[in-house]
Amino acid sequence: IEESYIYKMATASDKFNWNDDTMDIAKDPISINDITSGNASAYVTSVKASVDSAYNYFKNAFGYKGLSGDGESFLVYINPNEYVEEDLPTERALYTNGKLMFFREDLTNGDINQNTVMHEYAHGVMHNIVGFRGTMEFSENSAIAEGMADVFSELAEATINGVADWVHNERILYEPQNGYLSYVPAQISIKTVSDCYNYSTIVSHLAYRISQSVPDVNTQNELWFKAMCLMTKNTDFSELSSIINTVASSMYNEYKLTDSQYQQISESLKLLDGKVSDVVID
Repeated sequence: IEESYIYKMATASDKFNWNDDTMDIAKDPISINDITSGNASAYVTSVKASVDSAYNYFKNAFGYKGLSGDGESFLVYINPNEYVEEDLPTERALYTNGKLMFFREDLTNGDINQNTVMHEYAHGVMHNIVGFRGTMEFSENSAIAEGMADVFSELAEATINGVADWVHNERILYEPQNGYLSYVPAQISIKTVSDCYNYSTIVSHLAYRISQSVPDVNTQNELWFKAMCLMTKNTDFSELSSIINTVASSMYNEYKLTDSQYQQISESLKLLDGKVSDVVID
């Protein structure tokens, strides 16, 4: 993001439902100039900086500009919970209807977590490329969408900061626990929003495993972005395994992966076959 911003920021001026078309009825623009000149709150300034980082990550790593990829303008809403009809958690973020939305009780103090913004920005990218709908439905594809959003959040962290911690809020991606899964079980049951998140760590844990054998973040970026571009809104865990294997095979043939790295990726993909309980990484 440079002098000309492709996105606009706004906040609510009246009550509206954040999950349907009425969200366009009530909005007050937030001046980008106020933010850059230091006349905005710490939280609003933090959201802008994080959206900028997300935009630059997808642009620099993949040549993908904005949520649509072609530089089309989009909206970023920053709204206090009091203006929303539904009861929301203390802090809530989402991508919906072509917009990034961030809610919290106090819009003045504190920073927003960079991973939170990157996760939602990734949802916008994936929705435009793949048609992923996230937790709007309960399916393997929904779990994959949530997992992929975490993956790009961690890859962005590694790209920007040089290292990723593989932790997203309460989801410990390097060693899932507390109901979160690290591999596809023999019987799959995804019936609630919580199930979508519990199964999402299968994908993000797979990405962590791959990162241990393929430490170069640019190579990881290429593997996961190409895999995402081959997915559809009906991709399940089995198809995801085939897609990643196809991309890894292509990159191996292009000498972008070593023999050992390709073998380790193939081993890690057993996490998606519905049978494995443990995968050994040398």
